[in-house]
Amino acid sequence: MLYVFHGEDQFRAREALAALRRELDTDGNLRHNTNRYNREDTRGLTPGELRAACHAASFFVEARLVIVEGLLSRFSGASGRRGRGGRRTNGNSGSGVFEQFLDV
Repeated sequence: MLYVFHGEDQFRAREALAALRRELDTDGNLRHNTNRYNREDTRGLTPGELRAACHAASFFVEARLVIVEGLLSRFSGASGRRGRGGRRTNGNSGSGVFEQFLDV
């Protein structure tokens, strides 16, 4: 299952994530099966690293939670630079990195 919490209201996003954690953490072991990438980690995150985190075996519970903060903004062009023809790029768009993340 994939959940995307997106928007300007960070409070509601945190509350939604907390509710999801409570739902998934049926026996208190979810913290052992959670990977969290903050905004700084996300800048260097590769599709392969994300795939490995998502496909790692869960211990003691069925659920695995992978939290990636700021991934959409990495590709939104908000912090990108202008490429050829005035197109916004982030330095990775030519290699299809965004499409690789979508495949994960």
